[in-house]
Amino acid sequence: MKKLFIVTFAFIATLSFTSCKKCTTCGFDYSFQGVNFTDMKEEVCGKKKELDNYKAECDATASLYGVKCICTDK
Repeated sequence: MKKLFIVTFAFIATLSFTSCKKCTTCGFDYSFQGVNFTDMKEEVCGKKKELDNYKAECDATASLYGVKCICTDK
């Protein structure tokens, strides 16, 4: 019983300290002479904070050019 408790505790502790890496791809959605375009950038994988920074950078760049930033999570 004691071994089961230790193994279970170790498993839960391991899961709580690991962070999942996720991926997202952002791009710009715009129209030119009545034709809609979507220009996708490279896929970025990392922790939530890294992905949030990537999305914020895309939003900031899009606002400079008057286009819309779109992101697709994987």
